[in-house]
Amino acid sequence: MSGAATAGDYNSLPDILPTELSEYPLKEFVAMFCDIGRIFRSRQRDPNIASTLTELEWETELKFVRLFREFFGDIPMVTEEHMNRLGRTIPGTGPISAVLDPLDGSLSYMSGSPRYTCTMAVKKHGSPIFGLVYRPATEEVFLAVAGGGAYRGRERLYAPLVSRRSPLVSVKSQIRDVPEVAALTRRLRAAGYHTERMESTSLKLCWTAQRRRAGIVKSLRSRHGVLCDWGTAAGLLICQEAGLRPLTLDGGMWRPATGGLMVGEGPHAAHAAGLYAERASDAR
Repeated sequence: MSGAATAGDYNSLPDILPTELSEYPLKEFVAMFCDIGRIFRSRQRDPNIASTLTELEWETELKFVRLFREFFGDIPMVTEEHMNRLGRTIPGTGPISAVLDPLDGSLSYMSGSPRYTCTMAVKKHGSPIFGLVYRPATEEVFLAVAGGGAYRGRERLYAPLVSRRSPLVSVKSQIRDVPEVAALTRRLRAAGYHTERMESTSLKLCWTAQRRRAGIVKSLRSRHGVLCDWGTAAGLLICQEAGLRPLTLDGGMWRPATGGLMVGEGPHAAHAAGLYAERASDAR
C-alpha cells in the first residue's frame, strides 16, 4: 500500500485543514475514529455476527457519537443507526454538523468480505468541508478537505491525471430496474463497461477517485425530511476534490437532494460520466 497511511501512522497524514476546523486536532480525531472502527475487523469472524450485527452497529455508532462530542462539542448529527432505530437526527447547535455511517457495506461485512468502511463527514451550513473513509480490513485512510484536496494516506488523488482506466461501474442493486438506470447500463455495456454490485458506496467512491472504478450509479433518499447521505457525503467530497464532479442521471450538475446520482471518470464519451451525460437523453 505505497503512500497509504494507517491509523497508527496518523501523524504522517497531510496537513490539510479547513479553516473552519483549524482549532481542532483532526489528526488525533482520525486516529481515534479508526481505532473505534477496528471493532468491526475484530468481530467479523464471529460465527454469530449475523444475529448480533445490528446491536454491534448501534453500540459502535454510540462510540463514534461520543468521539464527535469530545472533539466538536454539541453539534447536530445525522447518523444511520439513530435514524433507523429512533427515526430522528441527533440534535445540536451551531453551523457545524456531521453525518456518520458506522458500517457502510453491512451485507459485504456479514459475508466475510473486506469491502466495508466506516465513514463520516463534517459540514458547515450543510456543505461538506471534511470527509473521512476508513477501511478497517486494509487500514487505508481516505480523506478530503473542501478546497484542500483528496488523499489516500499521504498520496494525493487527482483522477483526471491518472492514466489507467477501469471497465467497472458500480450500480446500486435496488435501482437496476429503474428504466433510466437500465438504459444507462445498456449504453455502458455497449461501450465496453461492466456493471457490478455497489457493496460499500463510500469505498467505491474512493476507488472511483483512484480510477480503480469507472464510476458509480445510485439513488439518494430522505427519511423524515432528512437526506440520507451518511454513506455518500465523504466519498463524494473525495471524488470532487480528485476532480470528479457528481451528476444527476440526466447528466446535469448534482446538488445534495434525493434522486439519482452518478460519478464518473471525466468529460469524454469514452469515460463513464461523459457517456452518461451524452447518452442520458436516449433513456428518457
